[in-house]
Amino acid sequence: MRYNRTRNIDIQRYIDRTKKVVQRELEKALSKEDILDVDPGKKVKIRIPYIDEPYFKFYESGGGGSGGSGSGSGDNGDPSEHSIELELTLEEIADLLFEYLGLPNLKNKGEDELKEKFRVWGVTKSGPKSRIHRRKTFYEMLKQKRIDHYVFRYRDIRKTEEPIFSAVVYLARDYSGSMTEEKKFRVRSASFWILNLLRRLYSKIEIKFLVHDTSAKFCDEHYFFYSSEGGGTTCSSAFELIESDMQKYDIDNNNFYIFYFSDGENDPSDNSKLIDKIVKLSSIVNIIVYGEVLDKTNTYGYYYQGTLLKILEPLTKNYDNIYAKKLINVRSFLMDIFYREGEK
Repeated sequence: MRYNRTRNIDIQRYIDRTKKVVQRELEKALSKEDILDVDPGKKVKIRIPYIDEPYFKFYESGGGGSGGSGSGSGDNGDPSEHSIELELTLEEIADLLFEYLGLPNLKNKGEDELKEKFRVWGVTKSGPKSRIHRRKTFYEMLKQKRIDHYVFRYRDIRKTEEPIFSAVVYLARDYSGSMTEEKKFRVRSASFWILNLLRRLYSKIEIKFLVHDTSAKFCDEHYFFYSSEGGGTTCSSAFELIESDMQKYDIDNNNFYIFYFSDGENDPSDNSKLIDKIVKLSSIVNIIVYGEVLDKTNTYGYYYQGTLLKILEPLTKNYDNIYAKKLINVRSFLMDIFYREGEK
């Protein structure tokens, strides 16, 4: 008969293990379907293997003797019985996903505040029970062939100071009548992930929305995502307004991000001015991203490509903080901008 067992589970270690498993399953899900390209208000279900901590258990053998045995998690059986289904909000997925990807190409500037943070700095011979390092302790037990307080090892926690960086994010888009509901949805979905990513990086962040046709104006979030107007298109007006607004800020101690969305149409006479504005701003801001928003439904097997992508793509070869990408698939768009394989 097995005795009831009690286990002192290291909660943080269990959470860390679970996060790694969820991140692996997210990677699989992302390779099969675009879970990023959904309404930000929805939840996503992901099935992961059941995770348990290894432990030692004592039992009585059939002959009446007693002994000890190492054990893993659970008995063998139907694999489906050893998995659980997690329902995650997109905000929760964003935290896990961006931690998994890392952001090697985002370089911060400024440092006007510091925050205290505690980190694990190796192993020590003393500490509270909550910080026992199980693997190192077990290794010492085997090496020293004894079990007493001299063999216990603990995670060493030290206080460090990290800088707090500030960011100003500009989300701009063309709100002319050619921006269909499907295109606006794609802007909304991409913007959701972009903002979650940057909010994760910056505790001090200001987000500004602006729209334009022949002239640009600041607006609230709802108006940015849902509005449509008639009239022509002068894209440089958005960057002109951004350039003027940036003069309010300390350029050296703020990180600036510009994300501009359009379906690619512009007044041809405005193209040279638009390029000049983007190049000028690139010397100040961290990143300038142009997303050419295309409907997923295409005609005759190809997508319409507007004029802006054609004239802005050459800039990306000469400026490493300028990006010009198609926005058909949200996952591909984000990965092209923020992820560099081998650098995470």
